[in-house]
Amino acid sequence: MRRMQIYSAFILLLLVPLLVKTYVVLVHHPSATGDRSTSNEVHGESASREHLRRAFLARQGTTAGRQAPTQAPNPTMQSSVSSTTEVDEEITLDRLIDPRKTTEPPRSTAEKGFKDFGVPDDLKLSHNTLIITFANYDWMHFLRNWVSHANQIGLEKSFVVAPMDEQTRKACAAENIPVLQKDMKQFMHEHGSEIFRNAPKDVSTSFLGQLQIDYPDMHAGIIGNVMYHRVIETKFHVWALALMLVSHLQINVLVSDSDVVWLRDPLPYLARFHGVADVSISTDCVSAEVERLAYDVRKSRSTFNISSKYNYAPRCGHLPMRISGTAFNAGVAYVRATPASTHFLRDVVHGMLGGPGRKDPYWDDQYVVNEYIVQRGRFFPVEFLEFEDKKENIVLAHKFNMDEKNKPPPFRLHTLPITLFNNGHTFFVDQMPKRLGIDPYAVHATWQMSGNDGKLSRFRRAHVWNLDNDNYYDTMSGRYLTYEARYPAKLVDDSDLVNTHMRVVQYHIHGLRNAIAIAQILRRTLVLPEFHCYCDRDEHPDIVKNDPPTFRKCTTPGSDLVLPYECPLDHLFDVSVWEHNLHGQYRESTFLKHPKVVARGMAETNIYVGSTVDGVPSIPINATDAEISRSLASFSDVPLLRFGLDVGGDTSDESAMNWAFGSFVNEDQNQRFNKLVSILLEGSWCCTSFDKSVGTWHFDPPEALGRH
Repeated sequence: MRRMQIYSAFILLLLVPLLVKTYVVLVHHPSATGDRSTSNEVHGESASREHLRRAFLARQGTTAGRQAPTQAPNPTMQSSVSSTTEVDEEITLDRLIDPRKTTEPPRSTAEKGFKDFGVPDDLKLSHNTLIITFANYDWMHFLRNWVSHANQIGLEKSFVVAPMDEQTRKACAAENIPVLQKDMKQFMHEHGSEIFRNAPKDVSTSFLGQLQIDYPDMHAGIIGNVMYHRVIETKFHVWALALMLVSHLQINVLVSDSDVVWLRDPLPYLARFHGVADVSISTDCVSAEVERLAYDVRKSRSTFNISSKYNYAPRCGHLPMRISGTAFNAGVAYVRATPASTHFLRDVVHGMLGGPGRKDPYWDDQYVVNEYIVQRGRFFPVEFLEFEDKKENIVLAHKFNMDEKNKPPPFRLHTLPITLFNNGHTFFVDQMPKRLGIDPYAVHATWQMSGNDGKLSRFRRAHVWNLDNDNYYDTMSGRYLTYEARYPAKLVDDSDLVNTHMRVVQYHIHGLRNAIAIAQILRRTLVLPEFHCYCDRDEHPDIVKNDPPTFRKCTTPGSDLVLPYECPLDHLFDVSVWEHNLHGQYRESTFLKHPKVVARGMAETNIYVGSTVDGVPSIPINATDAEISRSLASFSDVPLLRFGLDVGGDTSDESAMNWAFGSFVNEDQNQRFNKLVSILLEGSWCCTSFDKSVGTWHFDPPEALGRH
C-alpha cells in the first residue's frame, strides 16, 4: 500500500505542471475567446508582433479578424468561398500536414508598420493587399498609364511605386503617385540582416549599387548593361519588400510590371483563393483551349483521350498531369501572407543574388521564380488540388518526402487563367477577349517586338492607352486618309503558308508605300488599315512544323490563333523607325473606332481610283503628285478621305491603293521618298531556324520611284 501511495504522489508531481500549462493555453489561446485572427504558433509570430500588426490593420480601417490567415477545419479544400467576401483562411489538406511543426526564428528588425519599410502610411488597402510596381524615368509614360488604369478601377490608394532613379521618385511625388520613401540602399541597410537570414553561402550582395563593376558590359548596344541591371536591382528591392510585408505585417502583395494594364479590379477575384493557394501567378501559355481541356483532365485524372495539343503545348506545362513546358511570368504575381509564401519569397530574394545569378547577367526574378517552382520543388508531374470552381487550376507546386529534413511548407500554386490575365500574344495577336467575348482583368505587354514603341503601338491599337490628349483624336481640324488593305485570292496557297505570308505582305507593302506618299502629298495623317497575315511571328522554328498535327503550321506552337489574322504593325516593321521618321503622322488601325473619335463623329468622302463614272471623286491610276493634288483639291476640308474599293470601275479583290500612285514629278523628291520608305518598310518574318541569319526572311523593298 505504501508503495502505491509513493507511485501516486510521483505521478501527481509529473501531472501538475502539465495541468497548469493546459489551463494557461485554454484561458489565453485565441480560440478560447472566439478570436481566430491570430495563430501565432502557426506563423511563428511573437505577441508583440501581433499587437503591432493589429494596430496597423486598425489604421487601415480593417479588422484583424477578417484579414489575417487562420487555420480552417476543412481538410478537403472544397469549402464554399464567396467571391465577394473578404476571406483569408488557410485550409489544410490532411495528406499535406507535416507532423514536425516548425516556427520561424525571432525577427531581428523592429516593426512599425508601413513606414518602417519606406511605404507611405496613408494608403487604404483593399482586401489587405498592397500592389507594388516599378519604373525608371524613361518608363514614366508606361507608369502613368498603369496609374491611370489603376485609378479608374478604384485602386488609387492600394499601390506604391518602387522608383529606379531619383528623377522617377521626384516625378511621382510631384504627381501625387504613391512612391517608396526609402531607396534600396537605405532599405537594405535597415533590413538586410533580416532579409539574408539563413541565406545560402553562395549569396552575394556585392553587386547591389555596383552593377557596372560586377557585371562587365556584356551586351552594350542591345539593352544597356547598367540600365538592365538597375532593373534587376529594383526588382530585387520589390521582392525583398514583399518578403518583409508578408512575413512581418501579414500583408498580401500583388507584384505588377508597369507595362501591365489593369482593366478590372482583380482583388475580389484573388480573394477567393485565400486559404486555398499561397501564390497566384500569370503564365505565358497561349491557349485557352488547352486550359479548358484541363477540366477534362481533372475529371478523368488522366491525359488519355485528350488531344495531343494538351500534352505537348509548350508554355502550358502548369496544367494537371503535364510533365514539361512551364513558363511562369513574374510580371503578375499575387503572394498571400502564409508560411509557404514567406519561404517562397525568401528563396526568390536569395536566388536573385546567388547560384547562377552571380555569373549570369540575365538572371532576374523571372528565372528565379521558375527555378524555385519547377526545379527545386519536384513540380512534375503536375498534381492538382480540388477546388469548388472547376475552371480554376490549383496545383501542389512542391512535393517532398515526409522523411526529408528541414523541408519547407507545402506550396500551393494558383495559375491565373490566360482568358482573364492576358499576355501579349493572347490579347494583341490572337485577340482572345474579342474572339471569346471575355472581359479580362489585365493585359501584360509581352510577346512583342520593337521595344517600348512596339508596346505603345499595341496599347493604342487596343484602346488601352490613356495618355494621348484630345489633339491626338482631333476630328474637327485634323485631316486623315485611310484605305482597305485587300489582296488578290490568287496569292494564297494553303499548302505553303510561309510563302503565302511573304506574298501577301509584299502586296501590302506596295499599297502602304502609295498610302504614305499620298498622305504626304495631301498633308494628311495616315490611318493604317488592318493587315492580314498568314504566318505568326516566333523566334522558335517549330512555328513552321506540323508536329504534333494539332499544331497548325505558321502559328506559335500550341496557340489558338486562327489564320489569317490581323497582325500588329510590329509583326511587319520596326515601329521605333516609324516613330522616329514619321513623327506621329500616322494612326493605328483602330483609330476610327476609338470611343473619342466615334463620340465626336467624322465626316468622310470615298475616293476612287481610275473611275470612269461622272461625278465620282476619283484620281487616275498610277497618278503623279500633281494629278492627285489637282483631283482632290476640292476635298481639302473633308476630315477623312477613304480610298474606295473599285479600280477603274471594276469590283476586283485588289486594293485600290496599290494602283493609286505612280511617282512625284520632281526627281529629287522621288529619291528622297525612296530613301524614306526603304527605312520605314524594311521588314522581315522570323524564323525557320535558331540561326537568325538563316532563319529570318526579309521582305523585298518596294519598287523605287522615278529613274533608277
